[in-house]
Amino acid sequence: MFRTLQKAKDRLGTEAKSRIVEYIRSQQINNGMFTNRNQLAVDPYYSVFGFMLTSIFGIKINTHIAIDQHNKYEIDPYNLTSFSSYIRTSHLIAVNINKLRATWNPKVKGKLSFNSFPNGDPTSPYSQFLLWCLKEDLKYKISDKLKILQSLDNYRTTKGGFSNIKGENSISTNATAAAMLLKGQIKGYKTDNDVYTLREMQEDMGGFKASEVAPTPDLLSTATALFALSCYKLAPRVNATNFVEAHWNDNGGFAGTIADENTDIEYTFYALLALGT
Repeated sequence: MFRTLQKAKDRLGTEAKSRIVEYIRSQQINNGMFTNRNQLAVDPYYSVFGFMLTSIFGIKINTHIAIDQHNKYEIDPYNLTSFSSYIRTSHLIAVNINKLRATWNPKVKGKLSFNSFPNGDPTSPYSQFLLWCLKEDLKYKISDKLKILQSLDNYRTTKGGFSNIKGENSISTNATAAAMLLKGQIKGYKTDNDVYTLREMQEDMGGFKASEVAPTPDLLSTATALFALSCYKLAPRVNATNFVEAHWNDNGGFAGTIADENTDIEYTFYALLALGT
C-alpha cells in the first residue's frame, strides 16, 4: 500500500503536492495525531490515514505529542474497528520515530476478544479482513486460513462477488475487495470470476459505487476496488483519474462523493490510493 501511495505522490505536480501537504498538516492536532472530520478531537481511526500520508510526503510530526495523545485516548478494546485503528496508529507513530524499525508499541496482553464488529458480524469479509490486518500488526500467528476461506462462501452472491451480509444478493464493493485481498493472501493472487465481477462494477465515469443499489460512486469504494484489482495485476475498465480529481476541494483535501462538500483525511488518503493504482 505504501508503494501505491508513493506512486500517487510521484505523479503529482509541485503545486498539487504543496496543496495536499498543507491540507494534511491542517488536520493534525498540535503536530501530533489527526482529528476526526468534525475537527473536534484526536481520533486513532483518522490518524491511521494521516500518518500513512505524513510518511509518504515526508511531513515531520511531534512524536512526543503523538505518543502522549495516543496514550491518553480511551479506546474500546472490544471494538474491532477501534482497537485495530489504535494498534495500527501505534505502529505508524513508531515508523516516524525510526524509519527502519518500530520501536514503540502499546502492550497487548492475552487473547484478542471483541464484541463489536462492522455490521455486527464477526465473519463478514470486511470484519475478517480487519482482524487479519490486526493480527499481522501484532505479529500473531494466523492459523485458521482454511476456515476463513470457507466462511467467505457464506457471503458470495449468486452473481459473483461478495456482500457483507449473509444471504444478501446485492454485491458490495467493500466486501468483494476485502474477500479478494484475503483470498490473495491465503491462496495467491490468481484471477477468478470474483475478481472480474469486481472489475465490472466500475462505472463509466471511472468510479465504483459501494454496492449495486448505491446512488453514486464514492472515493472509498473506488480506491479499495482499484487497489484490490492492482494486487491481481488486473487493469480497471476505465482510467479513474478524472473521477478522483473531481472530488478535490479548494482547501487541498478530497471529499467522499461529488455531493459532499466536506473533506477529511480519510478520503484524501483514498484519493491518493486510487491515483497510485
